[in-house]
Amino acid sequence: MCVLFGAAWTVACGGATATELKAPTVDVASAGPVDRGAPTESEEPVAETVEIPAKCAKTDADGYCLPPARFVSELCDGVYSSVALWMFGPDTPWTRVYLRGKIRAWNASGGASVEGELAFDEEVLVLRHRKTQEGGFSVSGSDEGFDALRWNGACVSLEGGEVTKTKPPSAKQAPIKWNWLEPGVRDSLREDEGITAAYRARRKECKGVTMGDVSRACVKAHAKLSSLVVTYIKSGGSVALPETLPGGGGAATHRKP
Repeated sequence: MCVLFGAAWTVACGGATATELKAPTVDVASAGPVDRGAPTESEEPVAETVEIPAKCAKTDADGYCLPPARFVSELCDGVYSSVALWMFGPDTPWTRVYLRGKIRAWNASGGASVEGELAFDEEVLVLRHRKTQEGGFSVSGSDEGFDALRWNGACVSLEGGEVTKTKPPSAKQAPIKWNWLEPGVRDSLREDEGITAAYRARRKECKGVTMGDVSRACVKAHAKLSSLVVTYIKSGGSVALPETLPGGGGAATHRKP
């Protein structure tokens, strides 16, 4: 497999140039008026760099490697399925935790959410780690909580007792929605023959219907395609850079109304 799949990288096979797994950057005009005096002819417009972080902004006392807080706030305001593929790459530093049981998905930060349940042994990335200070009051009864990222690009809120750092024999992943991925990401993933074959099988079985009343064969085809994308990403395959990044403008797959 030579192309990567769950945010977007340029993949290449058969002589094409592949983009390595590095944090992508996109320039956007900086917001807010700034008095810099009269511009000279040689002055360039000031730009702000927006990127997917590649290193910990903070490693807390419990060893959790956390992305920048501003990035997390933007990420959890929407559902960035293509960005999630980059975040879950095998060489990224983010702390993985796993569900101790099946729980309902919810987003306590108030951003976009994806309804459904997290599976037992599901793998998620820790984005925020909260601990109740000694003598503090906890509504849930747990002394810590997390905001975490799923493979489908959605953020979820979890209690400390609901997750473990111990990796299970066979971790699960939230199903990746093919249609939620950016077109460029999908094209790059289809450079892989196995993913292309699964994509064609899904299109044949689902006949253009991906929601609501679908056949059992369609459901299985969805699951197969999602599984191959996960395997591809975990194996270090390359994927196109996402065009839409948290805080960089544009629309996420889903965003809070």
